[in-house]
Amino acid sequence: MKPRLLFITVDALGPEILARARAPVMKRIMEEGLSVQRATSHFPTLTTPMMSTILTGCLPDRHGIECNTRLDLATGRVRGRLRDLKVATIGDILVENGYRVASVQHFMLEGRPGITYTQTDGGDTTGMTRLIAGCMEEFDAVFTIFQAVDAAGHRFGPFHERTLAEVEKIDAAIGRLLEVWKGREFLLVISSDHSMSYADRASGFSIEEFFASMNLKATFLSEGDSPSKIDVAMLRYPTVPIFLLSERARDLSLEIVDRLRNERELWRVYSKEELKSLGNGRYGDIACTLNKGVTTAGALVETGGFGYHGTEGEEGTVIAFRGTMLKGCRIPAARLADIVPTTLKILSIESERKFDGENIWSCDDER
Repeated sequence: MKPRLLFITVDALGPEILARARAPVMKRIMEEGLSVQRATSHFPTLTTPMMSTILTGCLPDRHGIECNTRLDLATGRVRGRLRDLKVATIGDILVENGYRVASVQHFMLEGRPGITYTQTDGGDTTGMTRLIAGCMEEFDAVFTIFQAVDAAGHRFGPFHERTLAEVEKIDAAIGRLLEVWKGREFLLVISSDHSMSYADRASGFSIEEFFASMNLKATFLSEGDSPSKIDVAMLRYPTVPIFLLSERARDLSLEIVDRLRNERELWRVYSKEELKSLGNGRYGDIACTLNKGVTTAGALVETGGFGYHGTEGEEGTVIAFRGTMLKGCRIPAARLADIVPTTLKILSIESERKFDGENIWSCDDER
């Protein structure tokens, strides 16, 4: 009889947040099963591309979800709610292997053939737990995302008591869910997509003014917007994707990168080649991010600060596996792309698909 699978992702649960919270269930799972001591995300640390990597074992250049939104040059419009994965998910592979699969809020599984998907309020931990438990009574594999930590962290900051309280609620919820399959053979996978930083300083840097100094018209676009008569389009994320639309802007690309790198308030500037080396060449023609803890959203700082993610500074994550087949194994380092091949290996499921990650577990590693 094949082992069941409970696959839980906690949005924005960085290792430092988990360490500060009273979370005995998750901490015990990390002690008893297979856990990663230095678990990291990929570029960029945004929810939609990282949830896609968690479920596919591939980086954005292969799975096709480069950001939370996309400047679609073919249609000339910024699109959101991206679900057009170019590769199979672990859910698809499980369906092919005879599993009955359900997803509660793990949104990149929405619309996948053979997978029952439930859309709900990911911030309602109590309601989520009830739905997940119901699915566990009917299905062999259940995927879910708890999103309350991310919501509280954005509003109050990553280490605020309200954020830590949400971690503790989720920890208790996981304890209740483990009771549903008590006595049965199953694998539990716990992961997070990124961590979170605290912004409490306002920046006077204006990238629109920067481009204006080069006689280039630049504008931030939002979902549904279309670029019109501009040289440069940008999307409003902590790591700003920059798209060079006019021929003049493209001709100045090397100068733009050099000049941005001389801006003292910028922490990192990425050329197109560097974005490709990070596995996300479609993120933009250039990208840049402010120094850590600094934001251009001055009004938010005036309310006392807030949590953000989307830069390399939030690459810390949580990765842990628990099951009867695992016994206290510690892996020094792994990344989100390693979760799928490792999960399939533990479940003894073969797949001919190519992953960017690798299996991090072996029976010989247990100790």
